[in-house]
Amino acid sequence: MAKKKQSPKTALVLSGGSARGLAHLGVISVLEEKRIPVDFILAASYGSIVGAYYADGFTVPEMFAMARAFRLRYVLNFSKPWNGILSNGKVESILQRDLKDRRIEDLEIPLSIQVADIRNGSMDLLEKGPLTTAILGSCAFPGLLRPVEYEGRLLIDGGILNKRMVGAARSKGADIVIYSDVCVFSLMNRKKKESALRIAQRIFRIKEGKESHSIPYAARRALQIISTKDERNPYGAKPPDFLIEPLSREIRPLRYSKVDEGFHLGREAALKIAGPLQAAVKTSS
Repeated sequence: MAKKKQSPKTALVLSGGSARGLAHLGVISVLEEKRIPVDFILAASYGSIVGAYYADGFTVPEMFAMARAFRLRYVLNFSKPWNGILSNGKVESILQRDLKDRRIEDLEIPLSIQVADIRNGSMDLLEKGPLTTAILGSCAFPGLLRPVEYEGRLLIDGGILNKRMVGAARSKGADIVIYSDVCVFSLMNRKKKESALRIAQRIFRIKEGKESHSIPYAARRALQIISTKDERNPYGAKPPDFLIEPLSREIRPLRYSKVDEGFHLGREAALKIAGPLQAAVKTSS
């Protein structure tokens, strides 16, 4: 008797992009409507927040309501803004309120959170350990949040090399990779990216120096990681099977009030590939 063909493993990759990450909610809503399974999630920066809540069992309507109730002033750093515009403690308290003491390995959907270790320049996927710590580390973009100490590593925003998660998804056994890309760098060509990095270097007066949790040190190390990684094949051996790009210049990095706009951008972009995606999942089954 012939063996029954196993269903394909589908990975959902959620990029960083700060407030643009609100579009991930719209993307997930379409996947649910079209009955596209999500076997595991890889996420970075704001994508790690959406991915964690979803993997923990929060519904799209619940996450949408939470996003609408959120105000940026809740997490602003008024005491020491030179350490970061946002307060690590305030962000972590909100995450703890919702996610409690959940560990990554105990989530309903397997989740990998991408972080960058500025001590050795590596990009790592956290798949075990305290969920809120991993999220905070993955969101620690230099200038917004302080780097996060964790098990001998000094973590910053994993979204500085979003596309690397696509290759990681395939190495984990994904047959179909869906990549929701809301990263601001995706709106830039190579020359604009290089110009932005030069401007950042001038703003932060980035120089060589001893390790610290300071903005200049974190920014310098982030730029070094970006510049030293091979970007000829940013996705790895193969690009994502389905690329969703709910990009809009109108949603700026800290405009978290644009919940409705982000949600609809995500839906519109996801609906464009919904038909072929459904066919691919069905054909592979």
